Amino acid sequence: MPAALLLALLAAAPGPAVFRYDVEESTRALTPAGPRNEALAGTVRVRGGKSLWELSASRLPGVSANAVLADGENLVLLDREVSTYTPVSREEFEALFLGERGADGAVEAEAKDVVARAVPTGAGAPFEGRPTVRWEVSFSFLLVSKQAGRMVRVRHAEDGVVETVAAEPGGPPTPFDDLARLFRGRGEAREALVRELAKVTGLPVRVRIDASSEAMSETVGPGGGPAAKPPVRATWTTTRTVSHLQRRAASEADARAFEVPQTYHVLPLERERTTRPLPR
Repeated sequence: MPAALLLALLAAAPGPAVFRYDVEESTRALTPAGPRNEALAGTVRVRGGKSLWELSASRLPGVSANAVLADGENLVLLDREVSTYTPVSREEFEALFLGERGADGAVEAEAKDVVARAVPTGAGAPFEGRPTVRWEVSFSFLLVSKQAGRMVRVRHAEDGVVETVAAEPGGPPTPFDDLARLFRGRGEAREALVRELAKVTGLPVRVRIDASSEAMSETVGPGGGPAAKPPVRATWTTTRTVSHLQRRAASEADARAFEVPQTYHVLPLERERTTRPLPR
């Protein structure tokens, strides 16, 4: 190939790009302990396979970190205020959003009647001049746990609507756009949900999930039977909204934003955790 033609092709080829978009997530819950509202807001940037989610006026659930950096499956929590970083696995990051596990007294738990379904239902509302695809997601299960002297049955159901835009090469979605962390459920039930959510393509720009949970307990052994107390019910609605999706050419200075500053010192996850309420 002539040198002049090669130089012309290189000049015309698009260079590295930086993508950015704002994300707002909120959960409004009504539990036996009363109403509870939680929210996260921030900006995600993507460059060369790396992504950075920086929160504004909020922190990740259960920890003091206010940013998280992802490079493939490697994630690092960042606390900009005290200059610390905490390496975490993908599972540890997602667990921050799942809420507390069951009581320590639970010795056996089984998920039954698991239903997970994600299907496209046509076009969604346009997003900043881009077409979207609308998906409907349903997820339900019955969790039966055996504890000392009693059995607890929790019936759980979630229904979601997701609108996505087509992904661009080198851009989102990122690990922070994983829909699974917006839903509840663990173990086999969660595995079924993750398999279904893998069908959802593109960047989720609008999400609404309406969920409910009802727990009933009964004593086991001699004289056992249903508890006299009524079922314990909880409902919540989770939303996620993306805005200001942009793409621009990357500069040399952008690379530094996707690295852990050398002045930061490492902090184990156990010390990074806080006692703040979880979002759900």
